[in-house]
Amino acid sequence: SEAIKTGQNIRVIAKGGNWSTGWTIQNPANVLIRDVDLTCGVTTITETGGDTTFFYKPSGFIDNPGTFDICDDRTAERGRQININMVGRPNTNSNFACT
Repeated sequence: SEAIKTGQNIRVIAKGGNWSTGWTIQNPANVLIRDVDLTCGVTTITETGGDTTFFYKPSGFIDNPGTFDICDDRTAERGRQININMVGRPNTNSNFACT
């Protein structure tokens, strides 16, 4: 929504290249809009394509679709999978089996 609201490309960047530690949201001038720290050491978030940056366009569309696997390392039974399609809309699969 930030990209649509401001009419600018907005970047979502994995902290240190690792989604499990958090992410930042920045505008084209590298101004920090939001900083998200994840402090749960037993949750793993992996982008299946290895992407560490996503760009949202002013249209709300994303430059590249992505899939995030979210797993609790303590149980390794069920997790969540979030798919972000080309129009920037997330869909959740709550039946995702962590391996």
